Amino acid sequence: MRSPLAVLILFLCLALTQAHAVKISVLNAKPGQCPAIAPLVADLNTVQFPSDWTVYIACDAGTWQDVLRKTEVTQTDAALTVREQKLTILNSSMYTPSFSFEPYVQKTTQGVLRHELGHITCNTGSEDVADRFAHTGSCRIPPIRKTEPLSR
Repeated sequence: MRSPLAVLILFLCLALTQAHAVKISVLNAKPGQCPAIAPLVADLNTVQFPSDWTVYIACDAGTWQDVLRKTEVTQTDAALTVREQKLTILNSSMYTPSFSFEPYVQKTTQGVLRHELGHITCNTGSEDVADRFAHTGSCRIPPIRKTEPLSR
């Protein structure tokens, strides 16, 4: 296991490379006490949230349960986004081997982040639209092409 100082140094090094400068805050812990910080920063270098956004990470199960209770969200154990407040809150347990992505359309942490980015980019509460964005990078359903009947 890495020392808290090593994790903090890794976090700071990775954070300095983030050109988009999304703010990351840890809930009820110090960054060195949250092992999910380093992989989250790496993911955010790939899935780029707006620069005026804040990503919070709940680093323990109790904090995550408090978040769900206070936001009255019941249908996720991975992440949630509040567009009006420009924030996304992540459950750090999705960065552990014991987390199951089985109930989710997205099967990776980056997929979950792309889904949340879909809510932001498409300005929607729709799970279907956010899922589409996560998979295609588009908010819209592609137009259906009409095919012409085969000539005989």
